This record gives sequence, structure tokens and C-alpha cells, in this order.
Amino acid sequence: MDTFDIRYLRLKATVRMIEDCTLPKAKASMIRGGIGDMLLKKYCNFDGDCEDCKLCKECPVQNIMYSTFDKLPSFMGKNASLGYIVECGDYRDKFDSGDEFIFFITLFGKAISYIDSIVVALYDLAGVGLTKQASKFDIMSIVGRHGYDIRGADGNLNAMACEPDGVDRYVRRRYKELTRNGCITDLKMVFQNETTLSDRKRMLTEFEVEPFLRALILRINIMRQYDYGSSEGIELWHMPEPLPKMVSQKARPMAVPRYSDRKSQKMYLKGIKGSMTLSNVSEEWIKLLLAGEVLHVGKNTSFGFGKYLVITEEDE
Repeated sequence: MDTFDIRYLRLKATVRMIEDCTLPKAKASMIRGGIGDMLLKKYCNFDGDCEDCKLCKECPVQNIMYSTFDKLPSFMGKNASLGYIVECGDYRDKFDSGDEFIFFITLFGKAISYIDSIVVALYDLAGVGLTKQASKFDIMSIVGRHGYDIRGADGNLNAMACEPDGVDRYVRRRYKELTRNGCITDLKMVFQNETTLSDRKRMLTEFEVEPFLRALILRINIMRQYDYGSSEGIELWHMPEPLPKMVSQKARPMAVPRYSDRKSQKMYLKGIKGSMTLSNVSEEWIKLLLAGEVLHVGKNTSFGFGKYLVITEEDE
């Protein structure tokens, strides 16, 4: 794979809680759901009944929250969303008035065009509040490219902050950083969020090299085609040879609770957290692994799942 020509825009939001409150430890689902609720209130004319809505394809909420291909590949579920990732590494649940936390939203491809709707939804959510307790917050900042505020002094979008980056440029920067002390073949993958991986419908409870690498190749190809606007040409199993080898791993199964408004029930998203050390990693594989730092890997990526960092022994 010669290029990772995938556009993305990463937003960093800092919020301050107005009153003492309790929030979920895993906050990505809460934030994602809150944004969806605000978008529904603004755009939906049919009480959120998406299943029977004849305007579903033209609906901004669907195009933001469930952005995908017009023609789905057979291996993708109909509610899969490729347009964004929400992630939050703050696992505190008790907040005092004035406490702050940070979360990130990464938009991909055509979903970047909806940035203003997402920013407006975040400001609306601040006034409504999080969870059923309606815990209100102030937005201290939302910054985009190069740390610029997403909105200028006039209240309009800041063009410099909204300029997308490219996964290919990210990979070049990270590869230079990673190999600053010379050629490397051994790497450690530190999984910062839960990662949902499967192998032929078998849910993994520990890391396995080939299923992970297949999921990575699939994710990269899906996101390339999503940016192109077509589901044609997605490669399922092609992987460069030789494959990296696993030296060691530390893994623990995890389950993250979330409440689904669509299904009106509490559910658990399962995944693995930990680390995996690889040897015999070629330059091509290093670059593929670095692309996954932006794109994440596995299922449930819109909830922040599949986030990892590639490091060397010198970085530990």
C-alpha cells in the first residue's frame, strides 16, 4: 500500500463542569449520544423514528452520526459509522464544580463538511447537560488544526482550524520520529482504549497477530474508500509479507457499559486492553501500524475503541 490519502480533522474540546456531578467513567458513548440527541432536536421532524422515515438518506443526523457507504459491503453492519471517532481518556467519575476534562472528536472524509453542525451541537449540549442528571458544563475551547480555536472572533468557523490533515502526512511525521535513532524492527503496541477484535466470528479475549493485522488492513482500506466516496475496491485479506511476529503481550478483557436510545436498553461493548510487542516489523508494516494510530482498529471505533500508540524500547 503506497499511500494513506485519507483526510481527517481532529478536534480537541476542553469543558468545565458547572456543578458537582457524577459522570460515566467511559465518556465517549455519553458524548456521542449527547451530540446525536442535539442533532435530532435540531433537524428531525419525525420524533427520531429513523426506521420508517422516507427522508432518512437526506437527513443531516444520519449523514453525521451514521455516515457510511451508499452500497454497504456484505461484511459491514447497516449502523456502522465511518465519519468520526469520539474519544476521552479521562476515567474519573466524580467531578466538583469547576473541574475540567478533555475529549477529542476526529472527523474523516466527507464528514468534515459537517463540522459546524457538530460544534453547534456541542454548545447546545453544554446548555442541556450530560446524562439524565442534566450536568451542565461550559465549553472552554474547541481547537482544530495547529491548536487554533475552531471559531474566530466573529463567531464564524476559523478556516485555519478547519483545514484537514492527511493520514499520509501523519505517517511520515511519526515514522521520522520513531526512527530518529536509526532502523527499527521491534515495536510495542500500547492499546490505550478497549479494542474489539474477532477472528472468523470468534471474539478475541487476548491479542493475536494475524487477526489484528487483518483488522488493520481492512480498516485502512475501508477508510480510503470512504474518503473516495465508494465501497468498491476494499481489500479484505491482502497483507504484506513477511508478517510481524508476536514476542509478548499483556491483555485483559474489558466490557464498557452504554445505553442505546435506539434499542432503549443498556448494553456492553466488549474489547481487550493492554499491550503487544512485535518483532520482525518491516518498514511497510511500521507505516501501516502508524496509520492505525489515527484510524483506530477493530469494531466500535466511533466510541473511541481501537486506539493504540506505537512505541520503541527507547520510548518506554
